[in-house]
Amino acid sequence: MPVYGIFFLFFSIANIGLPGTSSFIGEFMILVGVFEVNTFAAAFSAVGIVLGGAYSLYLANRILFGNINLNAVGVSVDTS
Repeated sequence: MPVYGIFFLFFSIANIGLPGTSSFIGEFMILVGVFEVNTFAAAFSAVGIVLGGAYSLYLANRILFGNINLNAVGVSVDTS
């Protein structure tokens, strides 16, 4: 399972479009082309890419590590 986790994290990062992965060039070229035509659409697309990346990292965290134990990270939780 650790090997599966490594592959899953790599493909999640590739989905985000991190430089050095396959989708970075595609996302960059699309944003440059859209920016030349419509600046608002490029900004809207960039926000969508950022939100998609945040969700991909959240998804990878939940799949690989499960629920977060807040007591373990120093957050006091009142269960009453």
